[in-house]
Amino acid sequence: MQQPLQAILIAGEIARDDIIRGHKTTTIRNGFRAYRKGEGVMIGCHVLNWCVMKTIIDVQHVLLNNEPATVQLYKKNGYVGFGDAYNELKKYYPDLQVDGPITFVEWM
Repeated sequence: MQQPLQAILIAGEIARDDIIRGHKTTTIRNGFRAYRKGEGVMIGCHVLNWCVMKTIIDVQHVLLNNEPATVQLYKKNGYVGFGDAYNELKKYYPDLQVDGPITFVEWM
């Protein structure tokens, strides 16, 4: 049975350019999301009118404040650590909880 298409919406021209060039290959999402390793994913933005197809190579479900498990994930996504990641993610997810679940997605 064929799985439905997965999508990741990402805003901003800098993020768009970094994704298209292959410099940005990760994202962190609030909550536990059902992305599947090995599946295709459409990454894009309806406002800036762009999209690319990528393949998910890693999905991890962790708690935001679980420092031992998340330090490397934050660094892969361009953050210094928990505080940096929390403050930036809070801009996009106002209901983000310090001890809440997050999903880390990596693609190629």
